[in-house]
Amino acid sequence: LYYTRFGLEKPPGLVFTMEGLIHQRFSPAQYDRDRAYILTHEVFVAFDYGSRRLQQLLDANDVAYLRVTLPVLVHTALYHHDADLLAETLLCMLYLGWQTTPLYCQGLHYLLDHQNPDGTWGHYEALRRPDQPYLDQQVYLHTTMVVLQALVEAYEGHWPVSD
Repeated sequence: LYYTRFGLEKPPGLVFTMEGLIHQRFSPAQYDRDRAYILTHEVFVAFDYGSRRLQQLLDANDVAYLRVTLPVLVHTALYHHDADLLAETLLCMLYLGWQTTPLYCQGLHYLLDHQNPDGTWGHYEALRRPDQPYLDQQVYLHTTMVVLQALVEAYEGHWPVSD
């Protein structure tokens, strides 16, 4: 993606395939937070991180798998009050055209209702240590960026709806 965007020559042997988690078909119960993030980024790549409205990397079986898996990940993110993972899974649902589902709408309402008083999203204070002065930049900034992207795309992105 970066080589193409910046017009750089790709190193020999750099080959992109969609043989990641989507291809492996893990059951939703096998997803921990790390796997969930990998899955969302596989969907992001298929849609060029929101730059493309249509994708050609995921086939009908992949989309059927995601239709089962993504809602479980949304429920998990809601249960754990994980705004970052919730925003990423909602972006995936939006890219796939599932923004009219009740679960997607529930997730958006959660994000709108859980902004911190300082304008950020997320709850990372348990991670704050004196020897780690950049917690705000390391995690709050990323979560806030992803949530804002999910909200902007939801309300201004004009994504097509799929059945």
